[in-house]
Parts: sequence; structure tokens; C-alpha cells
Amino acid sequence: MIRLEICANGIKSLQNAMDGCAQCVELCECLEVGGVTPSFGTLAKAIDISFIPIRVLIRPRPGNYIYDEEEAEMMKTDIMLCKKLGFEGVVIGALIERQGRA
Repeated sequence: MIRLEICANGIKSLQNAMDGCAQCVELCECLEVGGVTPSFGTLAKAIDISFIPIRVLIRPRPGNYIYDEEEAEMMKTDIMLCKKLGFEGVVIGALIERQGRA
């Protein structure tokens, strides 16, 4: 069975995905920069209106996927908030910077 998942860029996009029979959504904001974590207001509204599973993008800023300790702590807080609100899960991309590469 194929599961149709849509990357939703905010509440209107989430509503369109549900109207279009998506079975799940990856929720983010600012797709024009590759996507970032949605605001608390967006998360609260999404969990309130959605009747399909949602996974939330955890990405504190646009740019590369190498995060410093402060950003990692913010991401942990966002993950705990998503868990508390009842989302199905989260989506994360992260890399480790390699030293000494030419």
C-alpha cells in the first residue's frame, strides 16, 4: 500500500493536504529556504484541526545542517513540545562537521 505524504507549508497547506486525501503530513514553515520548524501558534492550530497524522520538521534556521550546542538544545525543546502536543513524530536532518578535510 502506498501512503501519500505531503510536505505542508503552514495551516492552509495542511488543510489543502487533508482536502486532497493525504494520509499524513510533514509540517514546516518557510519552504522557500528549505523549511524550518513551525511556530507554536501553527503547531497548536495544526494539532487542533488535523484528522491525519502529522510529523513536524525540526530545523531552527535555514542554511546548513550543522548545528551548534545552543541550536541542539533549542531543537530538543521543540521536540519535547511536539511530543507534549501529541504529534505523531518529528523529522530532523543533521550533519557532523568533519575537521581537516581539504
